[in-house]
Parts: sequence; C-alpha cells; structure tokens
Amino acid sequence: MRKVLREFDPRPSGLVLPGNQVVQRIDGERISRVAWKIVRGLYFHHHNEVLRAKGARWVTVTPPNRVPPDHFLVFVNQPDTQSRGQYPGVFDYKLGEYPPEGHYWALLFWDRIIVTVAFHDPSCTCGKCELDASEGKDAAAVTENPVCR
Repeated sequence: MRKVLREFDPRPSGLVLPGNQVVQRIDGERISRVAWKIVRGLYFHHHNEVLRAKGARWVTVTPPNRVPPDHFLVFVNQPDTQSRGQYPGVFDYKLGEYPPEGHYWALLFWDRIIVTVAFHDPSCTCGKCELDASEGKDAAAVTENPVCR
C-alpha cells in the first residue's frame, strides 16, 4: 500500500498543480514484471507450456485517453484476432503470432489501459533469447523489439 501511495506526488518539485491534480510516477520494471507474469500464466493456459521467468520481451503500456501505438492498432484490426477474456469490461486479451518466431499479446484492463507484450517463441533458435536470459536482462532493456527478425 505504501509503495502505491508513494507513486503519487501532489507537489512535484514544489509546484502546485491546477485543479487538485497530482503526478503519478510509475515503476516501469514492476509493470513489466507483472505483465510478464500474466502473459506467462495465460500462455500456459493456452499452450500447456511454461515460459521462462527471465527472457527477452518487449512491453508497452498505454494509459487511458492516449492513442495506442501503431503496432497495437495493426494487430487488433487483423481479422483473425479474437478477444479471449471472459470478463471484457475488466480484463480482455488477444494473442497472435509475430513472424518468424515471436508472439504478440495485447491486454486490456478495465476497458482503459492497454498493455502489449511481444516475446520470442520458447523454441526460438536465434540464440539471442538465451543470451538475454543469461545476462538477466528484462523487458525494454533488452532491445527495441526482441522478437526475431
């Protein structure tokens, strides 16, 4: 609870914001870890295969009332992507392949927050996956887009 409360700053750098607004500072690494845990669980649900806790992945977060990234818009407008969530107003998701050896997942929380996760297939043979996992790199620190090219 304290960690969440510390994210909000009513007077950033001593400034008084108009309309009782506050600044929220988010921990990107923490959000990335949580998104990866959710995707790992859903991946197991769909494929009956466990993904490594560490590994190359690329995570983006789009807050409410912001334009989603182009990669998300292209993905969700493909005709073969279907919603998989049982409670779409609370949590919905879509998954797809990202050629040649990758996966793309789009998560929607409370019909407002979009999280995307792209990652290598567990059977990927590019060699980069193992290198990144052995170095302990995480999320966006790996590359701009860790999916094989």
